[in-house]
Amino acid sequence: MANRYAQRGVAMITAIMVVAFAATVGGSMLVQQNLAVHRSANLFAKDQAWWYVVGLEEWAATLLDRDREDNQFDHLGELWAQPVDFLPVDEGALSGRLLDLQGRFNLRTLVNAEGQLVPERKEQLIRLLQQVENIPPGQAEDLASAFVDWMDRDTEPGFPGGAEDGVYLAKERPYRAANQPPASLSELLLIEGVDKKIYTALLPHLCLHPGGSAINVNTATLPVLMSLHPDLSRPVAEAIMDQRVQTPYEDVDSFLTDNLVGELGLTADLITIQSHYFLAEGSANIGKVRLNYVSLLERPEGGRTHTLAHSLNAL
Repeated sequence: MANRYAQRGVAMITAIMVVAFAATVGGSMLVQQNLAVHRSANLFAKDQAWWYVVGLEEWAATLLDRDREDNQFDHLGELWAQPVDFLPVDEGALSGRLLDLQGRFNLRTLVNAEGQLVPERKEQLIRLLQQVENIPPGQAEDLASAFVDWMDRDTEPGFPGGAEDGVYLAKERPYRAANQPPASLSELLLIEGVDKKIYTALLPHLCLHPGGSAINVNTATLPVLMSLHPDLSRPVAEAIMDQRVQTPYEDVDSFLTDNLVGELGLTADLITIQSHYFLAEGSANIGKVRLNYVSLLERPEGGRTHTLAHSLNAL
């Protein structure tokens, strides 16, 4: 009799263990299945977000083409310059904006095709840096020299504050100067003297595009406007920005002969009122997925707007 009860006890324990094991396996399978479902949903949302931001890129190009058909000068009061903060779509929302890169200083113009310094561009950059907030007084010249040394092909540090391979190879994680223009603005963080605070302060005023150095005075930031001439003061630059809101400059001559700047002797090669290079920034929030997308667009004279480069997050 005792043996029979013992057998029953063993059987019961075995049954409990089998049930517990089955429950554990079943629970694990449910977890794996749940993860697979969410993974598939996220992958689908990511694909959906990707095609939405590609559509934003195409929409931006079309918007710029239509703008060129309507007028021959660009300013911040136009439709292309108005950001889209919230555009509802299936399963989420989109946002985006177009930025005129010719309202910024083009870093590629610091050196010529042979990798040699263009002195007047360095002087212009110094004037710009002197007007940017969060750049300590007296540091503008050092930063400008470091920028040039990063891009030029020689190995002699500029004065003052230049930095060539000797500076970068001595760092904890050594590297060399690029000896060419940056491929991305984020590369500025590698340049001696540029920390995250200075980098963030510089971003609205600098750009990289294959065009020249002409600045669109209808869209330029305050420091960029002041960089055009040593005697272009902050009050004058602010007056230009106030005036262009109501009356944008429709041609270069109207700016050069404006009473605000007419006596400075600015030359036409420094100025434009037509822009050919734009940065399109788009963001798609689909489900739990957020995708950021950046495109460099070129709108050539007499041609259709097309993409020169695009990337996730930054160019």
